[in-house]
Formats: sequence, C-alpha cells, structure tokens
Amino acid sequence: MNHWIGIVGSSFTHLRLSTSTDYHYCMPEACEAGDLIGMYVTRRAFKNPGFFGIFIVEFKDPSKNPECKTYGTVTKKSDCSSYVQLKPIQLASKTISIELVKSNPILANSAFVKKNMLSSYFPASKREFDELSGLLNSNL
Repeated sequence: MNHWIGIVGSSFTHLRLSTSTDYHYCMPEACEAGDLIGMYVTRRAFKNPGFFGIFIVEFKDPSKNPECKTYGTVTKKSDCSSYVQLKPIQLASKTISIELVKSNPILANSAFVKKNMLSSYFPASKREFDELSGLLNSNL
C-alpha cells in the first residue's frame, strides 16, 4: 500500500470530494487500489485551505484515463495521471491548516510541505501519513 497527498485546486472538485457521492480523482499511474490519499484544498479553491480528508483508492478505471490527460502538474513528460475511484474513510469537520502541519516535526520535513503544496500530488511515507491522520482524527 502506498500513501499519497492529493492537492485540490478547484472549488468544484473540493465540493464534490467533501459533500457528494462522486469520489473520483486523477492520480499518478503508480497509484493502486488500496492506496491511501490525504486530500489538501488550496486557498484558490476554498476559503479555509488545508487537509480535509483521507480517501482510499477503490479501483482504477483506465477507460476514463483520457479525462486525466491534461490534469495536474507532473515532473516528467512521461508521467501521466490515472482515473481512480475513491471512498472517503475520514472527513474532518474543519480543515487542518498548513501552519499546523508545518509545526509538526515529522510533517515539516515532508516533500509536500517543502514544495509548499505546489504540485497535483505527492508520495508520502507511512510515518508522514500516520501523523496527518492523527491530526485529522482530532478534528472529526
């Protein structure tokens, strides 16, 4: 099982992921069923930016990959996104701010913090993910 951070930069996507039953997202090809994704919403998409939930990847749907063709920021031209169906396993009542995340000694050194959330997704270590999950648990 892999752990990921997904960055939500659209108010529509944030609304869909936080309040509906249509939980899909575009993640890197390496993302597989059973992987966990911590979702972060940017200020551009929501007035209170921060982490708002953890989702599990239920399955990949390659037939919908064309919807992800122009999605997100990738590091290499060969990188591409895959359409994944998600299931929420933890939704916080309020977002966990980036300031709180930066004050956590384990999360402060993560790639997603060091790069100031400037990508569409990041891999995360299990330790980082467990810390994030603990912060979200305190806001359920």
